[in-house]
Amino acid sequence: MKRRIIVWSAALAAAGTGAMVAAVPAAPAEPANGGVPVASESILRSNAINLRQITRLRRSPQFLVRTRVVTPSPDRQVGMFDSAGTVVVKAPRGTEVAVGAFRNIPDPNTAFKITSVNVNARRNAYVLQVLFPGSQGNPPRLRVSVAGMVPGDAIPVASPALRRQNARNRTAVRKLEDNPAFVVDSEEVLPQPTRFRGFDAFGTVVFRAPPGRTARLGFFQNIPVFNSQFTITGARVVRSRNAYVVNVKWPGSQGLGPKLRLFLASN
Repeated sequence: MKRRIIVWSAALAAAGTGAMVAAVPAAPAEPANGGVPVASESILRSNAINLRQITRLRRSPQFLVRTRVVTPSPDRQVGMFDSAGTVVVKAPRGTEVAVGAFRNIPDPNTAFKITSVNVNARRNAYVLQVLFPGSQGNPPRLRVSVAGMVPGDAIPVASPALRRQNARNRTAVRKLEDNPAFVVDSEEVLPQPTRFRGFDAFGTVVFRAPPGRTARLGFFQNIPVFNSQFTITGARVVRSRNAYVVNVKWPGSQGLGPKLRLFLASN
């Protein structure tokens, strides 16, 4: 009987029957655990979306992805017969946790259910709560991936020499904020290409000093944007323009433009 039902369902799917189309989204997004889903449908749907997002983030220089195989174990009693455990997977070192996802490694002898998943900013980690019904079965094995966003200043958007100079300028400008003779202005900008050479695109951002003041020193901060590809080739105060000027290059004219926060000290 079971074999006949499977064949009949496949035939309905091939015929494009509406009932079968409606039933497809209800199927678990993760392998079942001994025939039992490892989480609720809402958690599995959200997890499937997160898995696709992490796949895309692996290609971005603005994110790092850590993958760990973990074996949750009970650490507390729940009710009379059940137990529960917590899995904590930290974001990669030096990053801020952005998204996490799990994959169940099927084992018919395990008995567990993932009751909640969340990104915990305070712990900078992806946290899963696991329930062990009846405290029976072998411990499960999960493959957990966590994507962390690299802070803007750490992303290599410029040459090492330019990044070192920018860091020195940032320290100097921060000190000038306490000097009553100076004014420090900031602005968020979206550089746009204005000229092309070969396959590359180029653009220039001009951040002018306020009227009546002279531009002295500036620095930039990168605001991470997924799938942006660019290089800052120059950043300096240009006296003739009384402005902080940043030059941007898009290699191969590909990717989204950067989002920058510029700071300028003037007196």
